[in-house]
Amino acid sequence: GRIEYAIVEIAAAREEVTMGKLVDLTKRSRPTVLKRVRGLIEQGVLEPTQARTSPRQAYRLAAKGAALLNLKG
Repeated sequence: GRIEYAIVEIAAAREEVTMGKLVDLTKRSRPTVLKRVRGLIEQGVLEPTQARTSPRQAYRLAAKGAALLNLKG
């Protein structure tokens, strides 16, 4: 959907992005963004940069996500 694509584009523009930054940039609630991020991780589009429980968790575009962007580009 549109939120997922926005998250992927945001991640593609940065080395890594935090949940707080994704919430700010997408203007969606934290639970909504978290649900979408988890789905994108399950699909192999995003990957976490820290241990799952880390308070410094951030996300980056995985190779599959970069390939998807190149197809749509």
